Amino acid sequence: MPVLPPGSHRRASLVPVTFVLLASLLLGACGTGEPVTKPTEPTKSKSSKPTKKATTKADELDDLFADSDSDGIPDRVQQEMGEDPAGDKCASQVCKAEEKARATNMAKIVRGTSTMIILDSSGSMVSKTKDGTTRMAAAKKAIRNYVDNAPQSTERLGLMVFGHEGSNQRSDRRMSCRGIDTLESVGSLTKDNVGGTLNQFEPTGWTPLGASIRAATKGFASERNRVNKIVVVSDGIDECGGNPQAEARKLRRSGFNVEIDVVGIGVKGGGNPTGKQLGGVAHATGGTYTPVSDTAGLESYFNGRLGDWVATAQLSECVAKQFMDYASCQAVRWQKAKSRLDAEVKRLRSAGKDTEADQLQRQMNQTANYYLKTLTSRGLGAAKNFTPNSAEVKQIMSYLEKTENGRAVLKANNVPCSAD
Repeated sequence: MPVLPPGSHRRASLVPVTFVLLASLLLGACGTGEPVTKPTEPTKSKSSKPTKKATTKADELDDLFADSDSDGIPDRVQQEMGEDPAGDKCASQVCKAEEKARATNMAKIVRGTSTMIILDSSGSMVSKTKDGTTRMAAAKKAIRNYVDNAPQSTERLGLMVFGHEGSNQRSDRRMSCRGIDTLESVGSLTKDNVGGTLNQFEPTGWTPLGASIRAATKGFASERNRVNKIVVVSDGIDECGGNPQAEARKLRRSGFNVEIDVVGIGVKGGGNPTGKQLGGVAHATGGTYTPVSDTAGLESYFNGRLGDWVATAQLSECVAKQFMDYASCQAVRWQKAKSRLDAEVKRLRSAGKDTEADQLQRQMNQTANYYLKTLTSRGLGAAKNFTPNSAEVKQIMSYLEKTENGRAVLKANNVPCSAD
């Protein structure tokens, strides 16, 4: 029998013991004596009467669902705790790298990321951009480049399309407004099939943006506890009687915690009706609205997403080496945040806003589940596998180095090009 080196038995037993202690802290923070296996629906009081106002119009919960770093703690609460909502306090603390932590979203790899791309294929997408290509051609190119280089071990991708049926004639409006298809479900869009998938449609019809966001809910049915994102690429306002902002707000509060980014191609800022609606969709979920005018603008948005992955990898290696310190720090943060959120729920119920209180409670259940299930061995494995030396990250960097915009993205994330 081999002889263990001095102290090795202690090291071997330390990790499972530490995980047990961390789980105990998380359970205490969750206020329950049993692990949360899945988010539970809150019990509604007898006086609870769901109203349209609670989910379809802007209300005080909007800023309690804005979460820049996807760690489950709202930006407003992080600010109350003296934190930068866009940074990872625990990564900064354990790695002594505040600047890198500010640009890092560790939750994307610890939780895993699921992204549904929704592409507008209405008739106006045949319009030319300022560089001479059609809006549709520019969008397809940018999406394909992103899918070809995204880290598929960490990010599950899907593709929906609308406006690709019928025509933009009034006689075809009903048909076109019903034409919403999930061509690839979340997790099935890959570099192997993205080209063929994008070739299946061309711009022709109307714009059922609101109905498309509502339909996207089904795509996240198995994605709870992940960082969930929708990226809408569109050039127009809803033309089918939908309410995109209301649908976005409902989706955000549905328990899937979906954030929506909107890229408005050929759309000016938020001052015009189209920009106002598209920007409103993003704002309702804590996402971003990016107006672009050409292929370069679209690629800049998607390159920025690739750059975020590189920035995350820069810090992931350090976090993996000190993961128990990192996870313990996050557990303590959640305990502090939960006390503030409990007070918010109590205040809402006292004001007779039971529907809003239920929505916030459901969000808290989701967050508790995240901290319990992913800030342990699964999260450690994810952090170890996603570093600057991993093949996927090297591929992203190689791709970004090929264009001026990509090199600018790397520079913004303090990543030197190989030629430097």
